[in-house]
This record gives sequence, structure tokens and C-alpha cells, in this order.
Amino acid sequence: MWARPLKIIPQSTQRMIWAGYHVSRGSDHLSIAAQTNGFEHKFTFEWLRDHCRDPSVYDSDTHQRSISILDINPDVHPFKFQVIQGADDVLSITWNDGHVSTYDLKWLIRQSGQENRKQAFKSPIQRTPWNIPTLPQSSQTNTDFQEFMDSAKGVEKVIRSIREHGFAMVDGVEPTTKATKLTVERMVPVSQTIYGEMFELRNEEKEDVSDSSYSNVALGAHTDTTYYNEAFGLQIFHCLQPAARGGANILVDGFKIAELLKKANPDAYQFFRKTPLEAEYIHSRSEPQEHYYNVDYVFKHHPISDELEQFRFNVYDRAPHKMGLSEQRLFYRYYRELAALIVDETNVMRVQLHPGTVLFIDNWRVMHGRTGFQGQRIMSGCYVNRSDFISRAKVFDLA
Repeated sequence: MWARPLKIIPQSTQRMIWAGYHVSRGSDHLSIAAQTNGFEHKFTFEWLRDHCRDPSVYDSDTHQRSISILDINPDVHPFKFQVIQGADDVLSITWNDGHVSTYDLKWLIRQSGQENRKQAFKSPIQRTPWNIPTLPQSSQTNTDFQEFMDSAKGVEKVIRSIREHGFAMVDGVEPTTKATKLTVERMVPVSQTIYGEMFELRNEEKEDVSDSSYSNVALGAHTDTTYYNEAFGLQIFHCLQPAARGGANILVDGFKIAELLKKANPDAYQFFRKTPLEAEYIHSRSEPQEHYYNVDYVFKHHPISDELEQFRFNVYDRAPHKMGLSEQRLFYRYYRELAALIVDETNVMRVQLHPGTVLFIDNWRVMHGRTGFQGQRIMSGCYVNRSDFISRAKVFDLA
């Protein structure tokens, strides 16, 4: 039951003040302004009708529209509108065809792009670039297995660390591939890939994949699956058996590298932001043969907020670059500069993983690699789709 009786505002009324809001009508739109700052949020009549959440046009169980835009008369306009004050302030509109729509005013204002559309799409969480002098504390990045499995708070802590720092660890996991999968799936589903769902990296060549990970050689810092149209969002590692010598995991924050390159050479940064680079994966020695190929930017920004959204770097999977002469010259000049920052020891974090610790890495941000090793080393792992991870992050208002 509403706190106050309904107040009907006839179509001829141009402006109303009610429940702390100014609502006025234009020729094809309504303007809504909170009295706190007076900024006007404007919505066309068509936009308002299109975003009606009445059960006759929107299924709140599936969160999907149940009508087409062609079902809405382009000449739709309010016959009357009113604000109803209650636990949540609601704008009610009776349209010229008799249909009634109601909108939570706070929700409506959040959908507005007028005030600062760029700001509206900025990440809700502060992502903190790091290198060795500014490494996050283990209390921020590490979570106990039992807390992670038993509470939403534990899951939130892991997601928060991935979003803020680009990686997280869960300690106390049984050192098996089955337990690794169980841990990952507490938070997000494991993705099917060319390597299967779960994989075990050993220093043994595999016939059905073509990847230097299945060896004992050192691997420089890189992001994975640059040859996919959408690179996987998370890379997960769990050391089941450490090497007799060597085999430390390497982490480098790509967002920190971006920050350093942008400061040292803005032209180089803009080159890699605006010049897409080719990447590929080729497997031809057994069936099924495969050839994945993609072209994208090293520094990929959000199309509206302009925030850096993805860092994409892999020296191993680079395909031949189809560039003109001037681009070739710039590429090699700038690529050397970028690569030098990535191997600079100030930016390289080394982690000697032990059985029981599952490492989650944001593959859109943090590069991983390893030192060379001797003896048998078994690393269980998998990938997670970016969309699946961001979906979970949004549940906790972390994306």
C-alpha cells in the first residue's frame, strides 16, 4: 500500500514536483530531475514504452521482453503521468492507447546516459596496477578453501581480488584435478577448449595439441588464447607435483605495463591501441586439424568508458603481420620497448606454487609464464569464459 494517495497529472500539465522529483513533459519526451542536484534525465516516449516492465510485455522471471519494437506505435505518448511515493518512488504513465507502465525512479535514473554516459560505464571497482614495489598483500589475494566453499563471502573475496589485482589464490585444496575442478565450479563453470575441460600440463609432448606448455622450457610472460575471437577470461593453475628444480610461475600485470608504456612513450601506446595484431594456433600433426586465427589490439579499451579493458600479448602465437612498410618499422621499434618492460625484473612476480594452492589469473589483464625446470612437474588447469566470470562479478556489484 502506498504511503500517499495517487496524484493524477493530466496530459495538459507540463511540469510536476512530487516526492523530491521534478517531472516535465517535452514534445516527445519526459524529463526527470531529482531535487538534490536538479540535473535532468531525458527519456523519449518510445524509450519509456520500450522499457516498460509490465508483465504483459516483459517476463520478470526470464528478464526478457515479450513483444517486438514493431508492436509499439511510434506515435505513443502519455495521456497522464504521476509519481507515487512509497518505499520506492515510482513513475506511473498511462499511455494514449490505455496501457499503464510503472518505473522505479531510481532504476530509471540509473539508465540515463545524459549526465555522464562515460562515467556510467566505468568499472565499479578500483583496479590497482601493481609491480614488485606495490604487490598486494596475501591477506587481500588469498582465501581459505573452506571459507570459499562454504560462504558467499569467500567467493566474493576471490572475485574482488581478481577484479582489483588480476589474480587470486585459494589455499587448502586437495591436490587433484577433480578437486581443482570442484574449486573452480564453486564460482564459475569450466570452459570446453581445444585442450578439453580440465588439463594436466606435464613435460611430455601431446599428440592432440600443439603447445610449448607441454615441455620443461622456460616460458616468458604472456596472455593465453589471443587467437580466439574472445580470449578466455580466467586461466586457472594448481600445482599437483612440483618440479625437482625450477618451475616457478611468473606473473606480470599487463595494466601496469600499459601504465608504464603510456608514460614512457605515448606514441607506442597509441600504436598498440589502434593497430590490431594477428595471432594463430595451428595443429596439423593429428586429426582433427585446427587453425584458429584472430586479429585484435594489444590495449583494448571499453567503447564507452574508454577504460583499458583487455591487455593482449603473446610472443609465441603471433601470426605473420600484414602491415605496410611504415607500420612494420613502427611495430618493431615499439614492440621491443613493450617486451623490455615485460621482462624488467621490477615488474615480474615469481610464485613457487605448491600442491593445495589454486591460482586464478585474469587472462584479460595479468600475463603468466614459468621458469625452466628439471624433473616431473604436473600442473592441473582450465579456462573460464570472460562472460561467465563477469556475470558472477556483477552479482556482487564487482563489474
